[in-house]
Amino acid sequence: MTDTASASAQLSGQQRLLAHCRSQLLANLEAFARSIGFIEQKTIAAFVDEAARCHDELVGLHDRRGFEQAHGLTASRISLVHEHDLEFTLELTALARRLRDYCRIELSRLHGRYMMLLGQRDAAEEQTPVGPETVCRALRALADAAGFDPAQRLQFLERCGEPLARTLRTTYRELGATLDAAGLRPHRASAPAPRAEDCAPEPTPADPPSQTADNDERIATLIQPAQALAERAERREHALIEATAVIERLLRADTPNVIGQFLAHWWLPLLARLYYNHGGEHPQWRICCELAERLAQSVHPPTDRQARTRWADTLPTLNRKLAQGLAALGLAEEAQRAALAPCITAQQAALAGTPLPPGQAPTPAPATLSAPLGANGLRIFNHNRYAMSAPPPHPAAAAHRGDWLAIDLPDGSAMRGCIGWTGATGHVVVLADPAAPRVLIATRRALAEAAAAGRCRLLHTAC
Repeated sequence: MTDTASASAQLSGQQRLLAHCRSQLLANLEAFARSIGFIEQKTIAAFVDEAARCHDELVGLHDRRGFEQAHGLTASRISLVHEHDLEFTLELTALARRLRDYCRIELSRLHGRYMMLLGQRDAAEEQTPVGPETVCRALRALADAAGFDPAQRLQFLERCGEPLARTLRTTYRELGATLDAAGLRPHRASAPAPRAEDCAPEPTPADPPSQTADNDERIATLIQPAQALAERAERREHALIEATAVIERLLRADTPNVIGQFLAHWWLPLLARLYYNHGGEHPQWRICCELAERLAQSVHPPTDRQARTRWADTLPTLNRKLAQGLAALGLAEEAQRAALAPCITAQQAALAGTPLPPGQAPTPAPATLSAPLGANGLRIFNHNRYAMSAPPPHPAAAAHRGDWLAIDLPDGSAMRGCIGWTGATGHVVVLADPAAPRVLIATRRALAEAAAAGRCRLLHTAC
């Protein structure tokens, strides 16, 4: 076979594989639409066709240059903002982010394989042709085709979030297996073998009960009353993670401790509240993120004398706006001044040329356990203040529905429970112990922290 013929055969094979992955995605999306109650073929076709168009747009199927042109696409462009439907757009953007978070492990693996298939090396993960951004663009088309009014559109997103997350996770695992079987495996360091204590032991009489149908029903009955609270806890946790990520980007080695402490202790709760109430596209969120960045930069004045003077003139306005943010948190004027005073002192020292001590990351606050909040001893195990947005992974923190965990809680009590509910973002789980009976809402970050300290382990799972 000539080189030209060989290359042609290879290209044809890649196109067939790409077409297969595309068809697999579209088939699963069609099944999802039917599973949540859509029956009219015209409506479903609008959903599937839009997903196909977005997939092909990102792939550059008709022309190799098409992908390079799509390389600059961002999630905001993909979402196709409609001015008359801003709230729906914001919720759709937030859903795409939650879906990406929920499927982050599967997507991370799939992205590398897809880029190998497309011959690309530096595309952002948001440009994965089968990613949540593609699917959320298709959701807009589905809502349009169904003729939903603004209120119905928002209800539709709430209704489809969790089943769509499950559909996409399954789809990404299927696509990953397909590309693996085709030999598309990006080189990476071998993952460490799981430790013996992280794998499921052989069942013994002391182990949690097996997952019988009766036991499943008892767990579901225990969890059902906690689900509304768990959904709110998940929204809070997602908002806190997004706000923490903003702060972490500003905590550099040259950021003085007093600035870092202010951002982590005072500004983080404000950002989390804004994100929880309005989402990451709201102007007030962007303004407060910008103020945090300006505060971090306020201790690094320019060296030019005139520029330095202009820089100094901007600081009172900056600090006044920061005080307004503290007021929004409910701080009285005296408390605002006390919170800002160390930052202002650092700004003045920087302008005077006084060396500032090297920065250190703020000390993370440990996860806490709430007081009982409902029937069956319902409590929440989570972080309320600054903690790492992405703690080191641990099998116990990545457990799935049906897995059993043993947790030593901060109050000294212990719990063995089965995960019976996982939110759409994957940040929060609900565990139940039908023998107690007892219910616990826990964030993945709290579980990861406990696992790192040897206070949380996996009991029953497939290892």
